[in-house]
Amino acid sequence: MVVHGGMDYRIAYTQGMTLINAAKLRGYQQISLFPNENHWVPNPNSVLWQREFFGWLASGLNRILNPSDIPELED
Repeated sequence: MVVHGGMDYRIAYTQGMTLINAAKLRGYQQISLFPNENHWVPNPNSVLWQREFFGWLASGLNRILNPSDIPELED
């Protein structure tokens, strides 16, 4: 997941866009750019940010914690 605020003074806009473009080339699907936000994403965009973040987190945890993916131990 890549999230960038276009007005973030900690990370230059060009660096954020470089990361976003690299992520797109590698096939990442969850990319969020908030052009009018800084390092923090306050209301009303915070609701969107939280939905995307927790959805991304849940999908990653489901892949890791899925019991059917755990191989059986052999005796």
